[in-house]
Parts: sequence; structure tokens; C-alpha cells
Amino acid sequence: MKPLIGVIAAAVTNLTLEQFPHFRGTTMSLSSAFSGVGTATGIKVAGIVLNSFVNPEVGFQALGLTVGALAFAGGSVILFFAKDPLKNSRPNTL
Repeated sequence: MKPLIGVIAAAVTNLTLEQFPHFRGTTMSLSSAFSGVGTATGIKVAGIVLNSFVNPEVGFQALGLTVGALAFAGGSVILFFAKDPLKNSRPNTL
């Protein structure tokens, strides 16, 4: 799974760059800022979920469900709102 995370990180960065090609600097700056906000929010939500359930078994199960739901929501946002940069490109003819 860990090698796949590197592929995903590179793919998400490239997809972010291609969303607005004329504003790459601004897009990457906003992407980095929202990534930091998302990390901080994720840590806070994880702490709240773990503190809400005193039993470690139930707390970690609830955390797994929460992380899974948030990952599904994030994937849905990318699936439905990101545009395909190759959709309007010309085919590569040799």
C-alpha cells in the first residue's frame, strides 16, 4: 500500500496543476494551503472520535469508519468536480 501512496500523491499534484493551466502558481499555493487545513482538520476529527469512545476497540472502529467516510467523500469530490485535462487534447499521431 505504501508504494501506491507515492503514485497517488504524484497523480493528485499533476491533476491539480492541470485544472487551471494559466494559474499554476495560485492553484498550487491554494492546494498547499487547503492540504494543511485538511491535515489539521483530520487530526482534530480523529482526536474527537477517539476521545468520544473510551473503549479503545470501539474508538478505533469508529475512527476507521470516519476516515473511510471522509476518504470516500474526498474521492467523490475529485471524481465529480475535477476536469479531465486529456479530454480536449489532440491525439498523438506519429
